[in-house]
Amino acid sequence: MADVRLLGISGSIRKGSFNTMVLKTLRERLAPAVELTLFDIGRLPHYKNAIDWGSRPAFRSVMKAKPMAFMTASMSAIGGARAQSQIREALLSTLAEVVNGPEVIITLVHEKVQDGRLVDEAALRFALDAVARLTNVIRQRSPVPA
Repeated sequence: MADVRLLGISGSIRKGSFNTMVLKTLRERLAPAVELTLFDIGRLPHYKNAIDWGSRPAFRSVMKAKPMAFMTASMSAIGGARAQSQIREALLSTLAEVVNGPEVIITLVHEKVQDGRLVDEAALRFALDAVARLTNVIRQRSPVPA
């Protein structure tokens, strides 16, 4: 049974989304004590983004004071690096706690996936380390009784 439950949100609803492939790979590689549920942003009302939707009502949303982490993956050589500061700013504006650590940027992601899974071990390890930092913060906040 999982003692930490995470929600993963892919920024793409495209069938064959590399971001979704990365999340599915992470889900498969997490320890049994960590559960990752993927949220389909296609279920949100048209013209709403997931961060905006989750940030309501303002100053009392479910995101307030919640530890969060994010990563980007792109076919480009910069891997979504430009989006990193914008995502961080948007999450901080919801009063969420963005967990500190190296930015997870998966460059040239199309070269690092096969059969719908992230196969580049260095990129996968880097992403899993970010998830480990997030789960450590969550466990420190809510220790599981022995």
